[in-house]
Amino acid sequence: MTFLVSEGITPSNEGRGYVLRRLIRRAAQHGLRIGMECAVPRRPRRRGDRGDGGGLPELAEHRREIRQVLTAEEERFGETL
Repeated sequence: MTFLVSEGITPSNEGRGYVLRRLIRRAAQHGLRIGMECAVPRRPRRRGDRGDGGGLPELAEHRREIRQVLTAEEERFGETL
């Protein structure tokens, strides 16, 4: 999910956006089943961010956007339920 959002894909009703929406909602649904309060971590790990410019710098650049998109879709799904 994080890579899709970092590439500029947002949840929608068509194409790649629909796939992303379904992934987020499936993760949220399974998270609720196992007792998680939220499927999207509020403080995600920074695996790709090594601090030296190596690793996965595109994730570090888009961290805030990724968190906002995933959280917003999870909240919309919660309203639907």
